[in-house]
Amino acid sequence: RQMLSIAMAKDDSSDDDDRPAAAQRNKARRRAFKFYKPSSTEGRPDLVYVAAEVVHLWDLEVKTESFCIEIIIYTRWRCPVEENETALNEGGDGLNESWQPEWFPRIKISNVTAELTDRDRCFSAARDEKDEDVVWIAGASTITCTVNETYDLLAFPFDMQDLSLRIEITN
Repeated sequence: RQMLSIAMAKDDSSDDDDRPAAAQRNKARRRAFKFYKPSSTEGRPDLVYVAAEVVHLWDLEVKTESFCIEIIIYTRWRCPVEENETALNEGGDGLNESWQPEWFPRIKISNVTAELTDRDRCFSAARDEKDEDVVWIAGASTITCTVNETYDLLAFPFDMQDLSLRIEITN
């Protein structure tokens, strides 16, 4: 079981006409991490790339010390060689919404009190541009939930909060 934490700061600026500033805000909303999964064939762990992007943050409640968030969690890992053709045939075009690979990261947000919507998951498979023998599987999960977070209210109402989200890959 591996865990990552994402720290978020609320940005009230809404002028997206300033493209460099908008790009900087988008970069600040996405964080990338690396995890390892046990390899089924080669005896060494495979790298799993994980990126989390905050889409929307709202309803920061001081009394309940909670907030609501919509987040997209992107994953990418190398497909086992014996599953390459199956993955490409079933998930290669990205249009088969019901396709799921044999293995995919099970994502859990540990400080969630309620999921507001069902998880929307999709997967696709593609050959590596440099090495035709390598197939990558990519996934995206959209999660909307309420998160508990202990607030530091010493300077209330002039305080700033660091909101954290603890994402676990459980398999």
